[in-house]
Amino acid sequence: MRTGRSSLGGKIPQSCGSRMNTHKTFVDLSTELLQDGQSIRFCAHGMSMKPTILHGDFVTVEPIEPSEIRRGDIVLYRGRNNVIAHRVVGLTASKRFLFCGDGRETADQPVRPDQILGRVVALERDGRLLRLHHHWMQVLYVARFYLSRFRGRLMQWLRKSGS
Repeated sequence: MRTGRSSLGGKIPQSCGSRMNTHKTFVDLSTELLQDGQSIRFCAHGMSMKPTILHGDFVTVEPIEPSEIRRGDIVLYRGRNNVIAHRVVGLTASKRFLFCGDGRETADQPVRPDQILGRVVALERDGRLLRLHHHWMQVLYVARFYLSRFRGRLMQWLRKSGS
């Protein structure tokens, strides 16, 4: 197992052996650190953000004020018993955020601003660091978004025309 240094100077594990995003201690500690202005880094689990974030990628999250969040940002928010990193796709009339995983078709339940913990700013995959707030990453997101919608509509059309 690889180890690294936390912002507090201690060693932290850098393997993806356990599903920590639903572990109460991880949820509480992540919330506390981000609310105190610290960045966190953890291993992503699941495929809801594929292809942007893959199972096993290391995700770096920095604190953010809800007023600074923009459509297209990937944001970590606190769910009922877990933390979730999904992309911002909109804002409701009641000022709640709408999120959706890149690999999903439907949005999550609306999220209150007080549930926002931080913004995903970087990924580490296969030893390479990918910063998410470069201009080319935003262009890539927009292209993927429209291509996935086009693919979905094309598949619907093909199913209809084939029956």
